[in-house]
Amino acid sequence: MQKSMNRIENSSMIQIISPMGSIWRGKLWSNTLLKVKVDQYFLRKVENRYPSFFLRPYIEDYTSKLRYDFDSDKVHFQFENCLSSERALGLVDKDAYNTLQVGIHQDLFQSGDKFRVVIESVPYDASNTSEVIYGCSQIIS
Repeated sequence: MQKSMNRIENSSMIQIISPMGSIWRGKLWSNTLLKVKVDQYFLRKVENRYPSFFLRPYIEDYTSKLRYDFDSDKVHFQFENCLSSERALGLVDKDAYNTLQVGIHQDLFQSGDKFRVVIESVPYDASNTSEVIYGCSQIIS
């Protein structure tokens, strides 16, 4: 049985900096580049062989709270520092900074819809925690 995770929003521990508050929808895919900074709490300790956390992004419709994960055919994510096998999962190692490219299909939202990018911290060993800390970008339209 999977235990329930307590979700805690802390956008100062996982900061998502967007250079713009809107995206241009003139192409099939609109792309934006976000800067991500995580708190020292998430960084890999020197004595650990594996990272302590991964970053898992998704898009949230601001009004309906519907969630669009990286396995959706309407969004794609690509971290600069990532797992080689899965570029949509960010790797938290010894560097607090990362970048995330987000691609949104033109059919996902109508003009004027509001959404935000959310990034969850996923513990490498989820059996040792009952919390998921996440950060949110500013509202994007």
